[in-house]
Amino acid sequence: HIIFKKMKASFILLTFICLFISITNKMQFTAKVMHEMNRAGGYTISPDKKYIIFSYSKWSEFEGKKTNYLKYKEIDSTEEPKDLTTPEEGKADVNPVMSSAFPNFVIFTRGADLYYIDFPPKEGSQPQRLSSYPIEFNDYKLKQNTLIFSASVYFKCDTLNCTKELDDEEATHDYKVYTNIEMFHWDHWLTEGKGNHIFYQRIETAENDTKLVLVGEPKDLTAGMETNAPTMDAGSESYDISNDGTKVAFTGLDRSNEAMNTSWKVYLYELENMKEPMLLSTKNDGRSNCPRFNKDDTKIGFLTMTIPLLESDTFYLSVYNVLTNTIDQVVNVIDKSIN
Repeated sequence: HIIFKKMKASFILLTFICLFISITNKMQFTAKVMHEMNRAGGYTISPDKKYIIFSYSKWSEFEGKKTNYLKYKEIDSTEEPKDLTTPEEGKADVNPVMSSAFPNFVIFTRGADLYYIDFPPKEGSQPQRLSSYPIEFNDYKLKQNTLIFSASVYFKCDTLNCTKELDDEEATHDYKVYTNIEMFHWDHWLTEGKGNHIFYQRIETAENDTKLVLVGEPKDLTAGMETNAPTMDAGSESYDISNDGTKVAFTGLDRSNEAMNTSWKVYLYELENMKEPMLLSTKNDGRSNCPRFNKDDTKIGFLTMTIPLLESDTFYLSVYNVLTNTIDQVVNVIDKSIN
């Protein structure tokens, strides 16, 4: 009788354990559950401040692919967001931007190219290709008519086509040749003599303001410099365009001795008045990064470290005066890094 009671209690306990496991298994936050969540991504605000345009991500378990497309919403409206581009499995429409120079278009990236679409959307509006560069670009920014993007190029090249030709030649090899120590960066092999450069191109309207076109060929603002600009893995946070679209401030790292050099530098390029960038962080031997223009473009703030070769040093704030060509102030009175 005692044995029977113990067996009955054990059976009841086992039943509760199985039921608990069954319930908790259904509530587990797995990779599959995470992928199935639809997520909003990068966004932009229309020049009139009435709309928000953002990328939207959906996951197809059957295809095993993520689809990104653009949605928009009137900010003061209670209506649900509407589709701006059509979702197509495996296709990625991301990084939307708008400019007051052409407020009736949204520019975005699709694959390795820039596209644009009417906004607000007209009946039958379809995305139109804006760029068809021979190599992929990494990231981009837009102010007024000024398009700035970065791409990985060979330092000895002065055109994107030159890099394309050397890349095609490199693809036929199963080896790499190194004469310097920098060969491996975190999780990928570097190519000696190759790094990020900043490019400039203008965007204009055409055909009675019904289309957008790129003017001329991209101009390498760091041509001839053996410099990573932006620095590895930093992206568009490492450069900024003035609000009037006439100047670019960016961060660069000298690649000639990269393995022993953490001294990132901040440069300024006036698009119409300069033939090469001007170094701003002349008196700083530590790392400088993330330049930002103020509203009237008279000052540029950027983050600075003071100790050379110490990547974990505290970030302070330096402010460069464009009118007087001086560092107006350095905010270093707190003991925490400025983000």
